Amino acid sequence: CGAEVPALAISWSPFSLVQACRLHSIQADAQMPWLRLFKVSVFHHGVTHFFATQGPSADVERARWVADISRALRNLTQSLFPPYSVRADPLAGAGWTAMRLLAG
Repeated sequence: CGAEVPALAISWSPFSLVQACRLHSIQADAQMPWLRLFKVSVFHHGVTHFFATQGPSADVERARWVADISRALRNLTQSLFPPYSVRADPLAGAGWTAMRLLAG
């Protein structure tokens, strides 16, 4: 074809989901074992992007892509929160804290 597709840049959000997904049916998956899909849903932008791997190791490649993108999103999410410690012990002199389940 030769037509160039413009690049798309989207900011990731911690409110994103990466999932392996099927073709339109189980039968279609069985008929095309060399093609596997996965999707990245970016809820902040209200979009879902679909991707495909192909070839004899399509399942393995898809699993690797899903794991790598998930790891990157997890690192992004963790980078947005400062280090903190969580306590479940009541504070001395503050009796009302004896009833709490968790404090941060």
